[in-house]
Amino acid sequence: MKRFYALVQRENEALIAEYLKRQNNHQSLVSNLKELNAKIKQASAMRLGAAAKKVVDESRDCVRTQKFDKMPKVSS
Repeated sequence: MKRFYALVQRENEALIAEYLKRQNNHQSLVSNLKELNAKIKQASAMRLGAAAKKVVDESRDCVRTQKFDKMPKVSS
């Protein structure tokens, strides 16, 4: 019984470690996305009307397609 309890304890610790890794990755992703959205909002605020909408649409398209090298070109 002690052996099985120790095995369950090790498995539980491994599960908790994996959960903490996922939680840290999620928090990092959310904070980076918030920062990116703030930058997109800031770039679009420099324009009016259709031009502002175009900046937002093209920036989000770059994020969606993971072509981050195009991001500086969008805002110019």
